[in-house]
Amino acid sequence: MKVVVNKKLNKEKSEEVLLSLPNNIKPIELSKFAGKLKWKGDPLKLQQKWRDE
Repeated sequence: MKVVVNKKLNKEKSEEVLLSLPNNIKPIELSKFAGKLKWKGDPLKLQQKWRDE
């Protein structure tokens, strides 16, 4: 579901739109992906190489 909120909406209307959103949205567990990348070489040198280009 898309909701477009812009400066033209007043506070009451924007709160009404936010309250109309479904409450059954499940949060995504992103911690299981943390630290899973395998880097070849020194990460600092790789980052410096990316920033130079």
